[in-house]
Amino acid sequence: MSSRSVSILGATGLVGSECVRVFAESREFERVSALVRRPLPTSIAPSRVETHIIDFDRLDAAAEHFRVSHVVCALGTTMRKAGSRSQFRRVDHDYPLAAARLGLRQGAQHFLLVSALGANARSRIFYSRVKGEVEDAIRALGYRCVTIVRPSLLL
Repeated sequence: MSSRSVSILGATGLVGSECVRVFAESREFERVSALVRRPLPTSIAPSRVETHIIDFDRLDAAAEHFRVSHVVCALGTTMRKAGSRSQFRRVDHDYPLAAARLGLRQGAQHFLLVSALGANARSRIFYSRVKGEVEDAIRALGYRCVTIVRPSLLL
């Protein structure tokens, strides 16, 4: 893939919206896509950002949006917002892993995952365990490059 392009998942959140801004300002990326559940506020999405409303439960239906050189996954929720462990796992593990698999199938070379400080698949803490499990699963996929960032508390 000669041109650099990026799809950003989680673009409505704190980290994801900042990623949208940074990539939109970068001249290194010819195409910037935000994959979202609901429309982005115009304050977040500059005119050069393509916004695609997708159903994260049916990511395969959005496969063409993963035909990029880079995928940034800043999806995440809290236990409070999720309402249950299974819903939390779906957002913080299942969706990122499905996106990583789809990106790889579509030719993406670099996957960047926003995880969390303390992520560890062997943790007794559910939150940290889920984050560690998704990190391990994504590392095992075979991307040319995987970047995992572990910010501490986001305010």
